[in-house]
Amino acid sequence: AQGIRFDNATIMAESARADAKGQWLRTVDGPRSTLDATIESKDVAATLKSLGYTPFIEARRGEITADLAWNGGFDSNILEHASGAISVEAESGQIVNLQPGAGRVLGLFSVGALPRRLALDFSDLTEKGLAFDTIHGDFELRDGNAFTNNLLLRGPAAEIGIAGRTGLGS
Repeated sequence: AQGIRFDNATIMAESARADAKGQWLRTVDGPRSTLDATIESKDVAATLKSLGYTPFIEARRGEITADLAWNGGFDSNILEHASGAISVEAESGQIVNLQPGAGRVLGLFSVGALPRRLALDFSDLTEKGLAFDTIHGDFELRDGNAFTNNLLLRGPAAEIGIAGRTGLGS
């Protein structure tokens, strides 16, 4: 009578799996929703494409975990209203449509990339975009913004850390 609660929802696709639990309740202050979810992908570009997003990243593996709460229901504007935490991880991929320029040249001489070069692996220099070994970061969502102080991309050409805020509104 107070709304909907689901304890276990699983969505499986060819490239991804999502597991979630949550609720959409009627309260005296209006609708209130929560979502605790994990999305795992074995082909991030294919997963993004199937969700209707431009595949801006290609990765062998990716994972997003979210623990969110917001006023309102389940609609396309969840991130604009949600508060909570999101963690992202990706492995062995590249950010596409990016021109890293000098980063490719530096990657050729990087000591960290030496094992890759000895195995005659130059894919990070010849493929499009910026190659990475791992991406990991945590975000705090509040008031339509995502805040991070530990987003880190590690790759053969660079190690890039990002801290700051981005707006999630349309």
